[in-house]
Amino acid sequence: MSMTSSGNANLAEKPEVRWVSVAGEQRAVATLRLFFDRLVPNPSKEPDEAKYIDSGGFWITGTVWGKDAERCAELLVKGSRVYVEGTQYLDKPYTNEKTGVISQSHRLAIERISLTLSRVANIGFKAKAAPAAPGTKPTKADEEEFFDGPDDSGVPDHAFG
Repeated sequence: MSMTSSGNANLAEKPEVRWVSVAGEQRAVATLRLFFDRLVPNPSKEPDEAKYIDSGGFWITGTVWGKDAERCAELLVKGSRVYVEGTQYLDKPYTNEKTGVISQSHRLAIERISLTLSRVANIGFKAKAAPAAPGTKPTKADEEEFFDGPDDSGVPDHAFG
């Protein structure tokens, strides 16, 4: 049994990519430990109190595949606030070695992930790649050029390209 889930969560640690063989092909996969909090308005009317308080939440382990896995490992850090959408399912049952209790945990197959802007300090963009000459491919250096912010006009250099 599974269900579609979405929401904002915090990363417990920096994602790491591992490579696995799927049908004879190497694919990237990253495991993300996520905490979905539940913020509610603070009933306190004191001006120096927080507007929202944590009223519980839950942990879940998610997996993301392919280029998204690679980008997550490259860009996200512990504490990143992300929005995820995916399919939640029960993992295979396992036996706790200490207690002997058989348990199952919920997992999330992440289909879409994006950075929530509330904790972002700055952003860098990849430069738009120039079309390759006929019969050639862009170089690795072309693919790795980054745009690091707007110029004095406040308009990104690539906005009109």
